[in-house]
Amino acid sequence: EIDYIPSWKNCATEEEVVEHLSGHRERDRIMATTTSGIHRDRFVVSSQGQSFDQSGSTGQLRLASLVLRSAQMAFYEQMAGKKPVILVDDVLLELDHTRRERFLANLNPYSQAFFTFLPEEHYSASLQELKIDPHDPKNSLGFAWQEIVTERLYPHVKIVDIKMHTLVLRADHPSWAQITMMQQKRIIGELQRRYPSLEITTIQVIT
Repeated sequence: EIDYIPSWKNCATEEEVVEHLSGHRERDRIMATTTSGIHRDRFVVSSQGQSFDQSGSTGQLRLASLVLRSAQMAFYEQMAGKKPVILVDDVLLELDHTRRERFLANLNPYSQAFFTFLPEEHYSASLQELKIDPHDPKNSLGFAWQEIVTERLYPHVKIVDIKMHTLVLRADHPSWAQITMMQQKRIIGELQRRYPSLEITTIQVIT
């Protein structure tokens, strides 16, 4: 179920909108932003009476947002008679290869697309095509990384390399690097339990 929640709930006419904006002008000036308007409208997705952003996993939320963007593309083409230009950033990399390929295969037609991704990532290719052995501990670590660091850290901390006995990670912000180091003991313990042959004893986080 999808509910549309406008920020101008009680404004039915242009005059009422003007009156509402005038009444909140001082608040907007203090906050240095417009606190109401179509840019503040929300779409709330719920399932069985519960908000999906509370019950869905990180991957499910990402996939739901991509589905809604696809619907927006179709609506734009229907209304404007033109195919959209799209930017697909690294949110797509948070999906596994199967879901990623399925999404790309069903993506609505577009005029032009820009994709951003990390050098070591692949948008749509099977493990066999990439010649990746899922039984190799280094590759297996990459597949299980989300489980190891938890869904909270996973979008912000990626594996860069394994040098000697050190796992080198890259965080997208110093705060996430700090949180990762605070969990270093737990992460190393999990790595040693799952992949003893890698002999990882320390973690290095770069930003």
